[in-house]
Amino acid sequence: MTRKPQPAAREAPPRSYGLPIAYGVFVVLVVAVSPTLDLPAAPIAGLLALATIVYALRKRIYSWRFLLFSVLAMIMFVPARAYSLPVPLPFQLEPYRVLWIIGLGVVLWAVFVRGSLRWRQTMIGPGLLFYLFTILVSFAFNASELTRKGLINGAVGGIVTFLMLLVPLVIVRQLLDSESIVKRVLVFLTWSAATVSLFALFEYATRINVFRTYAYFLPLHLLRDELEATTTIGAFRAFGSAQHPIALVVMLATLIPAAIWLANWSDWPKNPINRRIFYGVITLILFAGMMSAISRTAVVVLASMFAVVLLLRPRVASLLAVLSIPPLILVALVRPNVFNTVFLSFLDLDNLVASQYTSPGWAGQGRLADIGPALEIVAQQPFFGSALGSRIVVGENANSFILDNQWLAILMELGILGVVGLAIFILTPAVLLIKHAHTPGVPASHRDLAIAVATATIGYAVAMYFFDAFSFIQSFLVLSMLWAVGGWLLTDAAREGEWVATRGVGAAL
Repeated sequence: MTRKPQPAAREAPPRSYGLPIAYGVFVVLVVAVSPTLDLPAAPIAGLLALATIVYALRKRIYSWRFLLFSVLAMIMFVPARAYSLPVPLPFQLEPYRVLWIIGLGVVLWAVFVRGSLRWRQTMIGPGLLFYLFTILVSFAFNASELTRKGLINGAVGGIVTFLMLLVPLVIVRQLLDSESIVKRVLVFLTWSAATVSLFALFEYATRINVFRTYAYFLPLHLLRDELEATTTIGAFRAFGSAQHPIALVVMLATLIPAAIWLANWSDWPKNPINRRIFYGVITLILFAGMMSAISRTAVVVLASMFAVVLLLRPRVASLLAVLSIPPLILVALVRPNVFNTVFLSFLDLDNLVASQYTSPGWAGQGRLADIGPALEIVAQQPFFGSALGSRIVVGENANSFILDNQWLAILMELGILGVVGLAIFILTPAVLLIKHAHTPGVPASHRDLAIAVATATIGYAVAMYFFDAFSFIQSFLVLSMLWAVGGWLLTDAAREGEWVATRGVGAAL
């Protein structure tokens, strides 16, 4: 009788000592360098504690999902340009930039070196390339003048800053590998926005911004503590996690279409009626957060998005119009001053126009008042402008006035060619998604999602006329997250389930 051959014993995979060694080296370096650089003890202790937590939870942290939602959480809950890491450098090292650089490096390593991820198209490529072309043409045309005036570093910095804004889009787009993760991203964004709205309402009532308290318990340095913004009637305006009340309004508004889409297509709650009630409440919370900022821009953005829905989905627009009546009545009854400032002021055209002519020029107020002086400058260099980043509006070296108008600012910096490039860059995703929504064979949920992202894009494009969109970056970053979803719709959605990344960040490292 022959014995049955036994299967060969599996060899245990070789244990990697790279991460423990890296952690140990990091701790030793921090402890050794701290006395030399005279670094404060509390931030250093916090940094070491954070490193220890990261090391202890490394199996959970070193995953693509953790990187994805870390980027999203940083965008939603950490105010841009509000905090820096306590590291003695010639510049302020903001935490979100550190995360972006690490995340981008890991993703690019995984795509182009290890091959554990494949490159996914972002949808904005052609429009972005044309806009970058206009930036470079303007820079080349103005290079000698920028050098003569000592503005060359600012111009280069302006280009680098804009490119940095695209990093989260690249990271998130590469990690959207299935419809389930796309839904989770949209759920995370809308729920996070609702959380920000609730804290904005708390801020409106108490004048306490919880998003500016991180430095009390984290190793962070608060760059800007005072937040004061009032309306013409003296009412306090909430900032939330944004840099400005208008930026808060735009961020919340761009996520309302996503909340409405989730009301129909989210996986939870399972019951359709409960799901619509739940996301109806989410939408109301977003609307309430917008009201806490007391900005007429809210009406303009909502009206522009409603016009898009009315054109593309008339029945949905009619339903939304009916459902919007009770919240408006509630605002009018509970906060009549806010209702008059935000809504009824549009009925008084004389005062509305007059309000846009107050404090023209250097004060950074009065959008209509700024048009004339701005166009006089544009007339000197109408086609190529003065180069991106050449305008300095604050500090001792200020050479221009503040414009609460991104389109006009780009006209001054990049000229007519730059405005055309910016329009192509911003509106191309909306055009592609609307076309996709009318393509035969596209599932209903995907058609509706394409319309939702396109609607948010057009609303943002209109809002750019009312604030410095590329300076108050949170709203643009949220829009770029929606563009990442749009990129998935236009490419991977048709191949759902064909390929799913299985290796985590640890593999890329």
